[in-house]
Amino acid sequence: MLEGDFSDIEPSSERWSIADDLGSGWQRRDRLSKAPRALPARVYLLGTELLIFVSEAEIDPVERVLERGARVEMIEPPAQGLVAIAASMPALAQALGESAPRAASLLAKGGALTGYADFEHGTGFLVVLSFEFSEAAQAERSAKAATLLASALGQSRGPLSDVAQAAEIEAVAESVAVRLRLPPSLLARWFACDPAGGACS
Repeated sequence: MLEGDFSDIEPSSERWSIADDLGSGWQRRDRLSKAPRALPARVYLLGTELLIFVSEAEIDPVERVLERGARVEMIEPPAQGLVAIAASMPALAQALGESAPRAASLLAKGGALTGYADFEHGTGFLVVLSFEFSEAAQAERSAKAATLLASALGQSRGPLSDVAQAAEIEAVAESVAVRLRLPPSLLARWFACDPAGGACS
């Protein structure tokens, strides 16, 4: 989102659609061709004072808020660990669709992802994630699917296999809890790994 004087800015008609008047000074323009993931696919304009750039993954939630007045549900990261995260699972699913389709299909069914990562003295690195779903039955099915996916990945080689084997996956009410405890010996092996020299295993 940008605020300022944008009276001299006019999106190119070769790349952007004709402006749709949404009322109350708001206008919407869509990119005419499919945008690369890093570029905006839609832009909202409020008069000449406000521009909001929207990626393809965020079109639906932004549209619900700006055009249909839906209430924004804030996702708060947990107040613990060295690093904490909070994200929308559908948005992550769209971003991972091409590179990790199986993981994306699981994320697309959920609502929010929260978690944290921390170092524990003597035991290594701990990652705790919580995937929220609307129903307990959906969480149970997703936990089983995630367990099967982790089992399949665990048969591969390299760091991804190590992570999959370390994963503890459990359905808890309407959420799926995932814990990863990575011991110092495993972290040391990763840091010593030389993919270019073929030393990774």
